Amino acid sequence: VLYLMPPYPIGEEGCKGIGSPYSIQSFKDVHTEHGTKDELAELVRRAHKARMKVIIDITPNHTSRDHAWFTEHPEYYVKDEQGNIFFDLDWSDTAKLDYTNPALGREMTTVYDYWLSYAGADANGRPEGVDGFRLDMAHFINDRGFWNEAVSQLREKHAHRELLFLAECYGTSNNLD
Repeated sequence: VLYLMPPYPIGEEGCKGIGSPYSIQSFKDVHTEHGTKDELAELVRRAHKARMKVIIDITPNHTSRDHAWFTEHPEYYVKDEQGNIFFDLDWSDTAKLDYTNPALGREMTTVYDYWLSYAGADANGRPEGVDGFRLDMAHFINDRGFWNEAVSQLREKHAHRELLFLAECYGTSNNLD
């Protein structure tokens, strides 16, 4: 398995230092420092020809504060008691996503499907793309039931291949569900 750190554009609003690749500005783009989506697709195709799998890192828990959803879909975010968009720990360059909103869950599932399909069709006409994801802080999302629905939908749609979902979780209790 070839594992790629987050290839996405890094958020600029509230950026700390040189910026964190875990403060994602767009889930469907590639940061110019990493090349283009076409170059990444070619890497995926070559890896598949070499009988390797490719997974990419993604942050299901949050986006950057200048992600398009921040203004277009503020309902996708967790708010504090004063109505301000919330962030976890000291990650002030991010905004926490709200999985109690079913629309967000559907949108994130389309993000995963996008990357599983984005490289076009394989030799049999089936969608080709990355083979899965390393899910940064997967246990931090506020409705972990999302994983049951999303993963089963994606596995059903991409039944022609084996998908890998690697969840980052800390502590035994965070892994039980």
